[in-house]
Amino acid sequence: MFLGVPNIASQTIDSSIVCQQARVISDDVCKEPNGTFPVPDDCHKFIQCSNGHANMMPCAPGTFYDEKTKLCDHMTNAPPTCK
Repeated sequence: MFLGVPNIASQTIDSSIVCQQARVISDDVCKEPNGTFPVPDDCHKFIQCSNGHANMMPCAPGTFYDEKTKLCDHMTNAPPTCK
């Protein structure tokens, strides 16, 4: 059995899927213990804080981090300061 999934004996993983890597950074950048926050000098990345621990995360290619929605959005919606 596959752990956590009843009646599943095995799992096939698609090797073509590439996950973006998080980069662990200094925890003092977290404005709050949990949440996402913009990276001041790079609109294509954001800081994800979990229990006070910070990771820098990239948005997918062709997107930017929107501080208002706290999501990565398509570049057609990006402000002029984000290239």
